[in-house]
Parts: sequence; structure tokens; C-alpha cells
Amino acid sequence: MRHSKLALFGIAVIAATSTSTTQAVAAPAPQVIDLNRASLEELLAFDGIGRLYAAKIVAARPFKRRSELVHRHVIPVPVYLALKSRLYVTESPEAASADVGTVPDGMVDLNRASFDELLAVPGIGRAYAGRVVAGRPYRTELELVARRIMPLSVFTSIEGRVAVPR
Repeated sequence: MRHSKLALFGIAVIAATSTSTTQAVAAPAPQVIDLNRASLEELLAFDGIGRLYAAKIVAARPFKRRSELVHRHVIPVPVYLALKSRLYVTESPEAASADVGTVPDGMVDLNRASFDELLAVPGIGRAYAGRVVAGRPYRTELELVARRIMPLSVFTSIEGRVAVPR
């Protein structure tokens, strides 16, 4: 009995190591996605958006708000509700060229910065960057605390590094 358990354990270890070395490692799916700029392949890799919805999103661009996915019948309400915290919309190139205020040099624009640009700010991790992007637009920097995007302690650590155009 003791030898058979040991033999089974050895077979299980060999099977686990042989299958893990032959399988290809897939790239991780993005955690948040820009509806206006993501490629079809990025949309397809995004968890919760299948081939049909990805094609509909690309065809319905540009979006001003993520809620337009439902209002314009791109995806149904239950799918939208499951995904909305991980979706964001950046301005289309036409809207970006409009004259809007700017932020001082060296500061990150809370309304326009990409997910990666927000991650570059010391004190903002993946969770806060995703929440900042999902909560857009902002009128003032303090909305990050008022709308519970991040606690005051985190906001005070990034204050002076982020801004909202005025």
C-alpha cells in the first residue's frame, strides 16, 4: 500500500511537469480597456467581450461615455454591468483637438492619462489606476477622495503630481 501511494505520487509529479513545459504561456488579458483605442485583438482578449461584442464595439466607435454601449444597443445591460468597472473611454482624436485647458508641466492629467501613465505616478498602483480611469471625468482633483476612488492618505501622497485641466 505504501509503495503504491509513492508510485502514484511520482507519476503525478512527472505528469504535472511534462504538461507544464509543453504548454505555451498566453499573454495575460488586459484588466481595463479603452473602448475607443483598443484593437479588435485586444477586445477579443478582454475577459467578458466575445467576438460579436468586439466587432460591434469597433463598428460603433467613437464613444463619449462607456454607458453608450447600452444606449446604442452595442451590448446588453447585464454584460455592461459586469464589465463597466473595467471599461473606459478616451476622447476621439477630433474631440482631443478641441481647445481644453491643460495641466502644468510634469503633472499627469487625470481625465486624459492612459492606464500606464497613471501607473507611473508614485503611489498609484493597478487598482487605483483602474478606478481613476473608470471614474472619469473629473472636475477637480479632490473628487478622487470625495467619490471614494482612493482614500485621503493616498491622495495626499500623489497631490502635486496629478491635475485636472482648468
